[in-house]
Amino acid sequence: MEYSALHELIASLEYGTRLHIGILFFDDFDDEIFKLDESRTIHMGEVCWHFKNMENGTRKCYRCRKMAIQKAQREGRPFGGYC
Repeated sequence: MEYSALHELIASLEYGTRLHIGILFFDDFDDEIFKLDESRTIHMGEVCWHFKNMENGTRKCYRCRKMAIQKAQREGRPFGGYC
């Protein structure tokens, strides 16, 4: 797979850290520079799997993601945070 410039930037930012950066676009960017694989669009970090494997963890994760998406739509700007 050939990676996009955005994918390479994210990988560089994460390198040597325990960070996982996920990006979700609300508009359809049909430009190769923005192409991301699924691991960059959902929560796939080590801590994510730890919590997803707990009782009701996946449900709670999706609820948190849904609220984050609603916040981004409501405020109309990007944001970051911790699960």
